[in-house]
Amino acid sequence: LRGEGPDDLASLCCELGAELLLFAGEVKDRSEALDRLRDRLRDGSALEKLRELVLEQGGNVATLDDPSLLPRASRRVEARAAAAGTVSALNALAIGRAANVLGAGRQTAEDDIDPAVGVELRAKIGDRVEEDQLLALLHVNDEAHLDEACSMVESAYEIDETGAAHEPPPLIVERILARPSDR
Repeated sequence: LRGEGPDDLASLCCELGAELLLFAGEVKDRSEALDRLRDRLRDGSALEKLRELVLEQGGNVATLDDPSLLPRASRRVEARAAAAGTVSALNALAIGRAANVLGAGRQTAEDDIDPAVGVELRAKIGDRVEEDQLLALLHVNDEAHLDEACSMVESAYEIDETGAAHEPPPLIVERILARPSDR
């Protein structure tokens, strides 16, 4: 919300937000929706709205200005490229399962979720990587399943050693129309 994140994330958020504005009948068309959302990002009002929401839900608003106040894992473990080449595929389900194994999700309804753990991707489809280059960081508190999580993350990456270019997949694969008037 400060314009410091990856461009693809900002684009995806604006596209999804545009769908919501269209569905709610707040705008005439997608272009107007996207313009409105991009304006809110630029003028800071989107961040202010988040502040409002966090405050209303009893959250710590200070974390928006100082992310170091958020929970942090006790250890960071690196997943590195086994070979040089181009990232040609990335199995998102395997990454999600690895995060779950680390404690970012639940195996059963009774399990606690650890908000400090997870997987931070550092390489995406289409990126050129060198041998031993950092692909992902695993944020870890409980090392009981660390080897399993590391293996899942490393095997989630496919690297084309020929160095051929690979285009990242589209951010939005398909739109499902919810109302008959949208067709």
